[in-house]
Amino acid sequence: LLHDTARTLQSRLDDVAFEYFDELMERLKMYSSEVRVPEAKKKQEVMHEYFSRVKFEDMCEIDLNKSYQGVEIFNLLRGLTFFHDSKNAYVIDCKTGKKIFISLNLSEE
Repeated sequence: LLHDTARTLQSRLDDVAFEYFDELMERLKMYSSEVRVPEAKKKQEVMHEYFSRVKFEDMCEIDLNKSYQGVEIFNLLRGLTFFHDSKNAYVIDCKTGKKIFISLNLSEE
């Protein structure tokens, strides 16, 4: 939905997970008892990327030298606004070098 932020989306996903939790657990039990992964597949290396706090903070910087379309910056800020007082998205003040935090406060009529 257009008025979702990271927090409202998380809340809706939590509700769905709670609603289907028992069914999911039953399916996982059935799946784990029926499916056995061949030894060769178990040994294959799988690459995963770890997103550290530092990487997250770097992702939160809004580059003022980049041109954003309105919807692009709107969606970026929605994705980085978890609570009304979130301090995730920020710009760097070119005079002081300090972070200036930006968040959205969205509400429907």
